[in-house]
Amino acid sequence: AFLDPNNARQLTLKWVHDASLDKVRSAWSDGFKNNLSASEVAALQPTIDQFTALFTQDAKPGDEYIFSAYPSGLVEVSINGKKAGSVTNKDFSKALW
Repeated sequence: AFLDPNNARQLTLKWVHDASLDKVRSAWSDGFKNNLSASEVAALQPTIDQFTALFTQDAKPGDEYIFSAYPSGLVEVSINGKKAGSVTNKDFSKALW
């Protein structure tokens, strides 16, 4: 049920170590590149770029990132209780999960 794009989903990521902003962004980009085909990455690249741009500071221990996804393809990101932004793309949402 968690992977079903017709269900709303939420994931909380709690940081236990420091990570520079560059590392946070590159980890997301690398994750998509390592788990999708080259053509899928190419098709999603504008949304991947929009998503990684939501991260604007280094991660520190105790930071909490919440990712919420909805059947419409909307993915919302909150960092430490503040909305960082969102992207809307059903294929991206499916790839994220």
